[in-house]
Amino acid sequence: MLLLLDFGNTVLKYFVLNADQFIAEGRIDPTDFWSEIQKIFNRFPKIHQTVASDVRGLLDEKEWVQYFQSPLLLMHAQSLQLPFKTTYTTPATLGQDRIALLAAGQEQFQNNPFLLIDLGTCITYDFMDASQVHHGGAISPGFAMRYRALHQQTGKLPLLDFEVSNSPTGTSTNEAIHAGVFYGILSEIEGQIAYYTKIAPTLTVILSGGDAQKLSEKIKKAIFAQPNFLALGLYKIWTLNKVL
Repeated sequence: MLLLLDFGNTVLKYFVLNADQFIAEGRIDPTDFWSEIQKIFNRFPKIHQTVASDVRGLLDEKEWVQYFQSPLLLMHAQSLQLPFKTTYTTPATLGQDRIALLAAGQEQFQNNPFLLIDLGTCITYDFMDASQVHHGGAISPGFAMRYRALHQQTGKLPLLDFEVSNSPTGTSTNEAIHAGVFYGILSEIEGQIAYYTKIAPTLTVILSGGDAQKLSEKIKKAIFAQPNFLALGLYKIWTLNKVL
């Protein structure tokens, strides 16, 4: 059995695979994740290795082995065999989640150029060409971060929860904030898609992340990744870097 961990900035998730099949998944309490993970090992004692994307920096391979007596594989681009090439000039800072998502995209869209857009705490854009070379992309604030910034960096603007805006023209302060966040992100994404479509006319656009469905009615041509898309990328990388 294989344990896959997706430790994002907001949510910690786990997946358990047995014979290439997902048999369990769930969320982990970040305040006590060590004991939460121990419960997973107790429930599935045949887990022989863990593969993790950890953007928070919570995990350490040596500490993990001492605690669980089981190997841990973290997504470090500079030390892994990857199913794609990257021209990123700072591979040590390429996010572990981005590495896993790119591996999943490469697995599902081999020999096709794609733009992978992950909407989470941040919005990340990653372009892979038809030769399976990753050229980098962009990082910008996500929905919640934009709402918080408008509240925290001003004197009077309220902190709002997300609402779909039906018009770019808000007729009240609250509506204007919702419009600015929603259509700002939508316009940014449409601009990125237009830019990369000029480079690769057969471009496939993949939307992933917890906030992707907020744009489900606006970006018609995009493919919405399945919830375990990042886990599929972790599994792909594990097949190339097994530690038994």
